[in-house]
Amino acid sequence: MKEKAPLWIVMTGFFLLSLFQPLAAQPVPEQKREVILKLMKLTHSAKLAGEIQLRVIRALKQSFPDVPSNYWKTLEKRIDVRELLELFIPIYAKNLSLEDLKKIVEFYQTPAGQHYLAVRGKMVGESMKVGKKWAMGWIIQVFKELKAKGYQPKGSTSPKGGIDSSPKS
Repeated sequence: MKEKAPLWIVMTGFFLLSLFQPLAAQPVPEQKREVILKLMKLTHSAKLAGEIQLRVIRALKQSFPDVPSNYWKTLEKRIDVRELLELFIPIYAKNLSLEDLKKIVEFYQTPAGQHYLAVRGKMVGESMKVGKKWAMGWIIQVFKELKAKGYQPKGSTSPKGGIDSSPKS
């Protein structure tokens, strides 16, 4: 038994290493890659990624207001959103079969698919507003319930009847 233990340990080690290593992106077959790129083009993924880039740069500008504007213009040119899209390709490939991708592309090429793409942004915006309102309703309810039981949110001062975490003298 002692002679088999080191081999078992080594094999277990290799197995565990394989589980914890970051998943190397498997090469995406060219046909599947082309369909994914077509889908990304139809869904205006590059435009959406560009909008995210601009939002992040705006937020950075607010955090660093003293930085000259030419730095931000140079940064916009330096960051290539195509890099982000390339990172998405293996995700699409892993989660969608070639047949699924072809059917999705086919749908987006129909009038209904084109209409959906045209109104998607508006729908997402409206959905976010409704979702926020919905969440606030139950968040307020949870706060009331927990406060009634004597709990206080982190960082709040303890009003009368709340839990006082200050040291007793």
